[in-house]
Amino acid sequence: MLDRRAPLPKTVPPLELQRLGATRRLAIRKLLSEFRAQGWRDLDGAALAMIDRIERSGGKASPRVVAGAAPVGFLAVNGISRIELARALEVLALRPH
Repeated sequence: MLDRRAPLPKTVPPLELQRLGATRRLAIRKLLSEFRAQGWRDLDGAALAMIDRIERSGGKASPRVVAGAAPVGFLAVNGISRIELARALEVLALRPH
């Protein structure tokens, strides 16, 4: 499980589609695996919406921008805020791949 309370560097790298997976499908699977590791369920196509946002942003986007694509239903069912999701995505962006 990711420690969302751990201090992060002042600059967080963007989430890059290429680093998440060699294909769109693999990138979606990577996000789904991260959700499961957090104990979250993907409702309303959250992983797909986030990957779409990265693609529309030229293949990379900040964790906060990506978190902004998450449907409200995903946040509600998992009991998290958009800020908590962005924090988890920041940790993912910092993780060596």
